[in-house]
Amino acid sequence: EDVGVKAVRQLLTGGPDVPAAIRDLGRPIPAMFQEGVKFISNEEAKGILPTSPPLYDEDTLTDRSERFFASEMIRATLFEKLKKEMPYCCEVRVTEFKEPKPGDKNPMIRMKATILVERDSQKGIVVGKGGQMIKDVGVDARKKLEDFFGERVHLELFVKVEKDWRRNE
Repeated sequence: EDVGVKAVRQLLTGGPDVPAAIRDLGRPIPAMFQEGVKFISNEEAKGILPTSPPLYDEDTLTDRSERFFASEMIRATLFEKLKKEMPYCCEVRVTEFKEPKPGDKNPMIRMKATILVERDSQKGIVVGKGGQMIKDVGVDARKKLEDFFGERVHLELFVKVEKDWRRNE
């Protein structure tokens, strides 16, 4: 089998030893770059691409919602706090997200989030002794959320056992 084909197959399939397949290629040989093959520059490539109007406004940074970022920040805080104890099958769902009304004297985002786990033992890990772990996660996550949104945040966290939630579409 050709070593080049083997290397490409390893790369595409995530084979067991991609580095070895690349090493087997050895040094470039003249036959790798056949005569008459033209390589195009970046400018030439841009000229080939079709032009179209922008898909998003210039001010749009992402297509993700604020709820998505909030759930990811809470989840990241869980990973930081629990480290190796973190159940790998945890998900955070923001169930309520209320922005402050214009003209509020004390503007505050009110948010509720549910942390889903698959077993009661995982719930105990996330909640912690006397609820201390979930409290610490909530305090740290709230600080991150306030920095992100630039407003005060009221965050309520809940932990729910939902067996096989990952398999339920």
